[in-house]
Amino acid sequence: MSAALGAIRARAACAVEYCSSNGDESATGDGGYYLTRSIGGPVVLTVASAGWIVGIGLGVVVIAVAAVIVITIVLLAQRISVQADTAEQGVGVVRNQTAELSGIERINDSGVRILRAARALRKAAVGK
Repeated sequence: MSAALGAIRARAACAVEYCSSNGDESATGDGGYYLTRSIGGPVVLTVASAGWIVGIGLGVVVIAVAAVIVITIVLLAQRISVQADTAEQGVGVVRNQTAELSGIERINDSGVRILRAARALRKAAVGK
């Protein structure tokens, strides 16, 4: 940054020197005194100090964008959490509905016996 500041000061000095050597007057008629003063002093200081304002502005923008991203992620995480709770409750309902029936083995045995008895009756009725 000091190299850029030096370049600005060198250009300002050339401009003042040109005005002085050619006998040019500034708009105020001071022979370039205020031109020298404004370019060599406050203007250079203002140009040099404007960099940190731009940096702070960019920093604020970056922080704002990061905050928006984080807030979005947190809101999505909350929505996913609510959906996960709902899904967990749904799994519990399905588990209760599909739980093993008590005495299913006895029911199956009875069905097999009824089927065998029906086949035996059909054989006796048909004669085969």
